[in-house]
Amino acid sequence: MYHKLNSFLTLSIIMAFTFVNVQANDWCDDFEGYPPGASVGSNWVLSGNISSIADPNVAYAGNQSLKMFGLIGSCWAAVAHRPLETTFPMTITGAVRNGTEDLFGCNPFRAQMGLRYGDDWTDPTGIGFFMFLENGDLILSGSADPYDTLTGFNLEQWYEFEINIWITDDSLVHTEYWIDGNKVGEYSREVADFPYLLQVTHLDISALEGSVWYDEICVGSYNPANPASLIIPSVSALPCDDSCVVQPVQIQASDAIAGATIPIDIPDGVEVCGWSREGLITEDWDFVFDTVAENYALINLANLQGDTIPPGTTTVAYLLFHAQPECLTNSYIHWDTTLSEDPSKQLKFADAFGQAVSPGFDPGRDSTEILGFMPGDFNNDGSVDIADLVALIDNMFRDGQPPCVMDAVDVNSDCGGPNIADLVYLINYMFLGGPVPECGCISNGVLAKVVVNADIVVGSVFNDGLTTISLTAPFDLRGLDLQLAGPDGAAPVKLLGDALDMVFGQEGERVKIGILDLDGANVIPAGENRVIQITGEYEVVSAVVATDGYHTYAATIGEAAKGGSLPSEYALSQNYPNPFNPRTTISFSLPQASHVSLEVYNVMGQRVTTVADGFYEAGVHACEWDGSAVASGVYFYRIETDAYAETKKMMLLK
Repeated sequence: MYHKLNSFLTLSIIMAFTFVNVQANDWCDDFEGYPPGASVGSNWVLSGNISSIADPNVAYAGNQSLKMFGLIGSCWAAVAHRPLETTFPMTITGAVRNGTEDLFGCNPFRAQMGLRYGDDWTDPTGIGFFMFLENGDLILSGSADPYDTLTGFNLEQWYEFEINIWITDDSLVHTEYWIDGNKVGEYSREVADFPYLLQVTHLDISALEGSVWYDEICVGSYNPANPASLIIPSVSALPCDDSCVVQPVQIQASDAIAGATIPIDIPDGVEVCGWSREGLITEDWDFVFDTVAENYALINLANLQGDTIPPGTTTVAYLLFHAQPECLTNSYIHWDTTLSEDPSKQLKFADAFGQAVSPGFDPGRDSTEILGFMPGDFNNDGSVDIADLVALIDNMFRDGQPPCVMDAVDVNSDCGGPNIADLVYLINYMFLGGPVPECGCISNGVLAKVVVNADIVVGSVFNDGLTTISLTAPFDLRGLDLQLAGPDGAAPVKLLGDALDMVFGQEGERVKIGILDLDGANVIPAGENRVIQITGEYEVVSAVVATDGYHTYAATIGEAAKGGSLPSEYALSQNYPNPFNPRTTISFSLPQASHVSLEVYNVMGQRVTTVADGFYEAGVHACEWDGSAVASGVYFYRIETDAYAETKKMMLLK
C-alpha cells in the first residue's frame, strides 16, 4: 500500500478505475491499433528522445501498450504529446507502469505527466500532474511546493490513475487525484501560479529516464458540480428465451439520497420485463412508481418514513429485460438515460434535506454483455454433450423441459424444430464425426414450414385390437417422428428390429414416438416397412421424417389413417430453405398425372442442371437440389408440364 508523507486522504469507490462524474471521453487511446513495435506518431507528436512504440509484450488491458524509453545517464527524455480536444473542467484517466533500470542522469525520474502549451518538449508547461522517482515514490505535482509525495509503489506494476482538474470563479485551479480507485489528493491553488495554464493545448506524457509504459489513456470532460452519479454496472448473462436478465441500477453519492427519478432509454433489441426491488434497501419504500413504455423504463423512488440511501454506492433497483443472444458471439448493450423535455422523465436525485441533486451519468462507462449461445447446447451449460442429447429426446417425446435458447437446438439451421432432423444431426455429430451444429434461425420470427413429400407415406391399419403403423419411402431415412391420438396408457412395440431404437412418451391425449438409431449408424431402409404396433385404435396425427441430408419432410398420411385430397391446380412452390447452402428442396403440385421437367438456370440463362425429368402421378412432390458444385448467386428454377409452366428465383449463399 502507498502512503502520503504529508496529509493522507483515501476514499473507496465502487470499483478500481472508476470515472468519478465523467460526462464523456473526447478521446481514448488503448494503443491496440498500431503495428507491434511501430511508432505511435500517427496520433501523438513525439519529441525529445524519440523512443515511443507500441509494445506487444506488456499491456495493462488488451494486447499491447505504449512503451517509452528515456536515455539513461543523459538529459534526453522520451516525450509524447496529443491535442486535448477539450477544455476545463477535464479528466485524464489511464494506467502507468515503471521499469527497474538504475538511473543516474540529469533527470533521475521515471514517468511524468502534465499539460503543455504547444507540442514540443521545449514549449512551456501549463501544469504538471505527477512524476515518479527512481525508487517508485510518486510526486503529486499539482500540490504546492514542497510537493506531496506518496510512497509504497512497486516498480514493474500497473497503477490506474484518474486526474480531475477544474477552475472556479474565484480564480482557483483544483486538481483531484485517484489511484487504483482511492482518492489520494485534492489541491486548490491560484491560477496565477501557472502562467500558461489557460493556454494549454496538449496532454504531455514522458519517460524521463528508463522504461515507462502507458495504456488506456483517455481525456474527457468533467462535471465537478455533480455530487452523485447513476451507475448501471457491467454484468454478463446468457438469457434463456423465457427468462429475463437482472440488471442492477445503482446510486453513487457522497451524501445521503432520499429520492430519485431514474429514466432509462431502452436500446434496440431489448425487451424490458419490468422493475424489481426485492432484497434491496428500497424494497419497503412506500412511495414508488415504476413504468415501462415503448422506448423508456422509469422508476421513481421515495420514502415518506424518512429512510435514505446512505453515502457510497448502493443498488436501488433491478431492471429486468430480455435480449436475444447471438450464436457464438457476445453482444453488448450500452445503456443511457432519456433526454426528455418532461421534468418528470429527467434524471434527478433529492438529498436528505429535500434539495434537488443533478447526478452525473457516463453512458460509456459500463455495458451489459449478452453471451453468445453454442449450437447444440440444449441445457445451456457451455458444452455439447450427452446431457444435451438426453434433454432433447425428453423434450421431443416425453414432455420434458424446453431448451434454454431455441436457436441452439435448431442445429441443422432450417429455422424449424426442434424436430427429428435436429435430433439425427446431433447424434451424427456426437458419435460419427458428422458436421458441427449450425447456428439456428428460429428467432428470426419466420418459422419453417415442413414440406409435404407425397412419395413418403405413413399408413395405419386397425385389426384385432391392434393398430399397426407402416412407412413407405423411396429412399433411406434417418428417423421418424410420429404423433398418434387414441386411448391413454398404451405402450408401442417396435417392429423394425434391433438396429433401430424407439423413444416414446405420452403428452395429453397424444402418444409421441421417435424411431431412429441413437448411435447414428443405421437407417430406416427404403421401401415399405412396418414400424410400430400399439394396443387400441389410434389415428396418425402427424408424421415427420429426417433424410440423410438432415432435412425434414412431412409424410403423407395414408387414407387408412386420415383422408386426403389431390391438388386442385398446378403449383410450383418457393424452394426451402431460401437462401440455402448448399441443398434446397423444390416442391410442386399436380392435379393430374403429367410429364414433369424441372431445371435450374443461372442469371445468364444457361441451364445448370436438371432436377427432375419424368412422369409423375397426381399429388404433391418434392425434389432436392444440391448446389455444392456451383458458385454463390441467384439462380432460377423452372417447371414445365403438358399444361403448365412457371419459373421462380432462389439464392445460394456459401
